[in-house]
Amino acid sequence: MAKQITSILLLLAFLLQTFSRTAIVLEFYANQQYIAQKLCENKNKPQLKCGGKCQLHKKLQQEESKDEENPERKLENKTEIFEPVPFLLPAPPDGELLKIQHTTCYMAHYPAGNVSAPFRPPSA
Repeated sequence: MAKQITSILLLLAFLLQTFSRTAIVLEFYANQQYIAQKLCENKNKPQLKCGGKCQLHKKLQQEESKDEENPERKLENKTEIFEPVPFLLPAPPDGELLKIQHTTCYMAHYPAGNVSAPFRPPSA
């Protein structure tokens, strides 16, 4: 039971760190009316039509500063696991189709060529 709780907590911590910007934006849209009425810095300037986006911008700037302070969170320090694979093969120089010879390790255990006698299963 303790292992399950620990694994769930570690998974949640990983997901929150990974999707922190998404969580900030989702929290903003969930509480946009409250933020626009109570926390907005531009309440006195309705012509700006801020709607609390100043607070969203401030939170995203704080998250960006956390990324700059912590070198492990920077995007350029993260490496890609998969390399891009080209989907198209280059055309052969002479314009002919490539002749591919299929070989498998199973061929080594069977006699080469055709067997002259038909296969007959053993009788019981």
